[in-house]
Amino acid sequence: MRVQLILNPQADQGRVGQQLPKIRALVGDEIEILLTERAGHGQELAEAAVVAGVDCVIAGGGDGTVHEVVNGLMRAYERAGVAAEARKTALGILPLGTGNDLAYALGLPANKPELVLPRILKGKRRGLDVGHIKTDKVGDCYFANGVGIGMDALVAIEASQIRYLTDFVLYVVAAVRVIMRRLWRWPVKVWWDGEFVEQDMVMLAIGNGPRAGGGFLLTPQAEVADGVLGTCLVTPMSRPWVVYMLLKTLRGAHVGSSLVKMGQKAEIRIEAETGLPIHLDGEILSTLADDVRQVTIRCVANGLEVIL
Repeated sequence: MRVQLILNPQADQGRVGQQLPKIRALVGDEIEILLTERAGHGQELAEAAVVAGVDCVIAGGGDGTVHEVVNGLMRAYERAGVAAEARKTALGILPLGTGNDLAYALGLPANKPELVLPRILKGKRRGLDVGHIKTDKVGDCYFANGVGIGMDALVAIEASQIRYLTDFVLYVVAAVRVIMRRLWRWPVKVWWDGEFVEQDMVMLAIGNGPRAGGGFLLTPQAEVADGVLGTCLVTPMSRPWVVYMLLKTLRGAHVGSSLVKMGQKAEIRIEAETGLPIHLDGEILSTLADDVRQVTIRCVANGLEVIL
């Protein structure tokens, strides 16, 4: 089996690069290591791997690295017109980043390359759903773990500007800053699997996996290979209630609240009166300035195979 590891040395604020000698010693000649050099490079390397017939591409880093590799694999198959059942190149994940949320959904231990790499080399393939998003202003993209629209995306934007924190604490501090700055709301119309909702929202979280932000179980009902995406639509509320509900998401205990609308949907369409900030797998797709007002999200059932 030919295996490539696409490693992002800048992940986790550069700490992944410090582990490179250890990782090289672990893989020996069994895995070819390719280092990303810039934003988007992981996608390019993954696309090239599909063309070259590589059997498994391992994304080494955080959810952002996984995001790039998944987009590279899916774009390559999309251009070649390869059906899901004929896709040879599988995905592997070496979680070394800040959030590692998709790895959590797959039961992979974070920051344990000595455990994960041998597991991938001896593992079996299983189906993995992939999400796809299309917008009116910033094009389309795939995602692996989840989408955040509204306040969730503002937290991701805030987190990207904080340099002195890491891991779950980073997202908590970013969330507090966003909440204290302003009470956000967006008037939206939402169509999902034949149902229509019109309301003001704080945020809409859409998860292929149950967790986002390294610890928030926003869509605890989500599973990575069930053909649908978990959804969590949050109603506007006071600042104390926002903080309270945020704390409840740490245990997934927000699910029964009348302030949230949970679901499992194969396709979601959103129209907004004002611009929607959006993140995909923690990566910023749009800011308020991009003025995205129309979004369509769908689940690509078994879009890839993952080796575990």
